[in-house]
Amino acid sequence: FFIQIYIQEDYKILKSSDENKFIWIGRGYPYRWILIYKDQSVYYEDPFQSWDRLQLKYNNILDVEIMPYERAFERKNINNIDAKRLYGVFGTKIDSDNPTGGPFLSYVFNQNKSNEVLVASGFVNFPGGNKVFHIKELEYIFDNINFKKGIIDYE
Repeated sequence: FFIQIYIQEDYKILKSSDENKFIWIGRGYPYRWILIYKDQSVYYEDPFQSWDRLQLKYNNILDVEIMPYERAFERKNINNIDAKRLYGVFGTKIDSDNPTGGPFLSYVFNQNKSNEVLVASGFVNFPGGNKVFHIKELEYIFDNINFKKGIIDYE
């Protein structure tokens, strides 16, 4: 993905696909997952489209759903790059053998040299525990993401 991202060394690759342009990594209890993928920018032009596309991607890759409450959408500048940041709550599907969920956040970075975006999402699963520190930890990771020069070109 031509990015530099600082994460703890105990994150492990859970699933990846060069063909589908994603990597999903995670670490142990309290569980934190990071999903990074490329997609077409047309799906992220407004908040409603963004939510629909995130739902489809999360469902297909992670087998989880976005819950229809506690959603937030904002624009943010990260290292002089305009991004969209979305917050919400995810959960396993209703028929899951292991029902669980928690907060998530996603950053959508436009790549001006193409019609693609880079989406970085973080998820916390800590049943019965305080999740604020862990979601802030993921937020810090994404706020400090660095792109290889020339990949995102803002003038």
